[in-house]
Amino acid sequence: MFKSIRTKLVIAFLLVVLVPLIGTALYGNWITSQAISQRAVEAARHNVRMHAEQFAGFLNQVRGDVLYVSRMDSLQNLVNARAAGDEEVANYWRTQVMRDFLIFSAARPMYYQVRYLDETGQEVVRIDSDGRVSHVIRPADLQNKNQRYYFQETMTLPRGGIYVSSLDLNREKGEVERPYKPVIRYATPLFDGDDERRGIVIINVYADHFLSLLKDAGSANGALIMANQDGYYIAHPDSGRLWGGPDDLNTGQSVRQDYPDYAARILSGGEGDFSAQSRVVVYTPLYPVRADRSHYWVIMSDIPAASLFESVTEFRVTAVTILIVAIIVAFVMAFLFSHELTVPIRQLQEGVERFSQGKLDKPVVVKTDDEIGQLTGAFNQMAAAINQHLEKLDRLNMAGQQISSGLDRQTTVGAILQAAKDLFSPEYCAIICGTVAEMSASELPPPEAWDGDETLACSRQSERSRETARQALREGQWTAVYLADEDVYYCCAPLCLGEEKQGIIELAGRDPSLTEPATGNLLFTLAVEASIALENVGLYEELAGNKAQLEQLVEQLIDAQEAERKFVAYDLHDGLIQYLVAARLQLSKLYGVYEKDPPDSKTTASLNEAMSHLTQAVQEGRRVIEGLRPTLLDSLGLASALGELARDVGRVSGWQVEFDNEIGDLRLPATVELTAFRIAQEALTNARKHADAGRVTLKLKRENGDLCVEVTDDGVGFDREQTRNQGQCIGLIGMRERAVLLGGDFAVKSKVGQGTAVITRLPLAENDQAEK
Repeated sequence: MFKSIRTKLVIAFLLVVLVPLIGTALYGNWITSQAISQRAVEAARHNVRMHAEQFAGFLNQVRGDVLYVSRMDSLQNLVNARAAGDEEVANYWRTQVMRDFLIFSAARPMYYQVRYLDETGQEVVRIDSDGRVSHVIRPADLQNKNQRYYFQETMTLPRGGIYVSSLDLNREKGEVERPYKPVIRYATPLFDGDDERRGIVIINVYADHFLSLLKDAGSANGALIMANQDGYYIAHPDSGRLWGGPDDLNTGQSVRQDYPDYAARILSGGEGDFSAQSRVVVYTPLYPVRADRSHYWVIMSDIPAASLFESVTEFRVTAVTILIVAIIVAFVMAFLFSHELTVPIRQLQEGVERFSQGKLDKPVVVKTDDEIGQLTGAFNQMAAAINQHLEKLDRLNMAGQQISSGLDRQTTVGAILQAAKDLFSPEYCAIICGTVAEMSASELPPPEAWDGDETLACSRQSERSRETARQALREGQWTAVYLADEDVYYCCAPLCLGEEKQGIIELAGRDPSLTEPATGNLLFTLAVEASIALENVGLYEELAGNKAQLEQLVEQLIDAQEAERKFVAYDLHDGLIQYLVAARLQLSKLYGVYEKDPPDSKTTASLNEAMSHLTQAVQEGRRVIEGLRPTLLDSLGLASALGELARDVGRVSGWQVEFDNEIGDLRLPATVELTAFRIAQEALTNARKHADAGRVTLKLKRENGDLCVEVTDDGVGFDREQTRNQGQCIGLIGMRERAVLLGGDFAVKSKVGQGTAVITRLPLAENDQAEK
């Protein structure tokens, strides 16, 4: 029937190989979602800002993707062919566009539609995806969208202009699609070679892909919520509150209902926080298009709140069906073609089946030199290339987890550099960071980290490479160049480190693949992950610095308090107590005189009462001095000082005191002894004032490298929440701050009518080192 083997090969490839090949390629080309493991930050404001930056990065990626699709060579060739009226060429390029769109859709499962509409609004190519499987829409099912607002508005944009729709529920034939499918559309106009408008490219983004970031980040301690600028919820843990706007479900559920007193502040376009009904709400705006400040969303963190709603997407299994159809078609075709084609085609089919099972490392063997053999070789090359890309994507995912897990800059930068080496195997790679002014200067700053042959450090040796690096910083995209004079291929991608800092990751070597788009796109993705990780490291270092400063201030305050107590103790001892002792001696002498010539009984009783009062005053003064600066703590150590303290307080309060000393006369670091003594002193004082106890136990022991001090009474106990609300926990706060200052733990266990236990653990090893 067919005279040429080439014709036979084309028909056989279209009917037998191409259908299962595309299906199995999509089935095997799943890309693991790039998980950016975010460490929870101490402040909710930082957490909200971080998620806002994640959203902004994702939306910027969508913007880049729609521009990338509009610049595909196959699409431009299709546009030009249609403009020239060459239907045969147009049909060829339409097939190529379908293939490219399918590959692109498989690589971006978050896009559920990728379409090309001509200048009349008619869909020419449309790819639909359910998030797992992508497929081409038949020509008979293509629709005309010339009356849709997104087509009309995009057609008015200039070349390179981007249209971004509002985020709402998808509608089919005027009705909200069920299950609900929140979407946002990105589109850009197309132009032919004569600069005439030839339609648009539009990507429908399945918004649940990035809204799920809020859901995954939510926990029992707080929920992340997002609303549009009108206050209607886009993301909320209670799905009944979602999509309450008039253009969606029209339920009226909004921020204005839940936060009536604060809705105006939340929807003002600024960031802030407030407290309401024992809950804290932190909010910040998110601009889908950074240049357009009139359109924004609001991300809020409501603490505590339920977890975010879960998006459920059914997984459609189509690989088996595609494989069965391929086998049936291959079986039918075997009876139509000659024996010459049957055997190699079957061998090729077996290779495709292995490919669908993920066995990409075993090539197809066909012992022919005709077009079938050439096709087999091309298929083996494609399988090897896909396998290589999948391995790189897996390594990129693992590298992203390692990069985001670091908390110090040196470790994070090292992880980024190692990831670049593992992914691209360049002869030289480096990370350069600096201020905006430094990165814009004629000479770039030296690299923060580098590896490889330093003679290939292109960014500091070649003006052309330096200009390429500056171009990457200006445009926010990867750039590459071949340096003919040095015979070096150079590629770099920008690092976004905030408003005042920039950076680049650069690769250099003699491998031409360094300048290929696949390398550039993968390097840009690594740069995005690296940027987020470095910004997180900066926030963590800033937080650690603030924490260290706070601890230093608390330590200085406690030292000042101890010094003041010591000064007061010495002042009382050397002043007031001496006067009281002298007065008592004088009264004793006077009493001796009266013994020789006794006065009346009333005078004698008054004299005895005065001597008794002076004796009590001296004893009380000495007790106060001992409380201000315990001399036993300085001379005999913690155990003796606490034992004496417990006995004194028990004698005054009428308690039955039990002192359980398991450390003996062991001397500890001075800071530990003083802190333990003050905490125990405050706990016993609180028990004397409030507990109304009959028995108090003071336990001192050493456990797992920590000093444990426990003060337990059988008194009336108290309600901790009520005490905190009434502002009666100053003493507990002081004890906790003393323990935390030394890196220890402090806990209070109490219930009304069941007594109170104050438990303190102070680490000995690190405080002993600090003392030395």
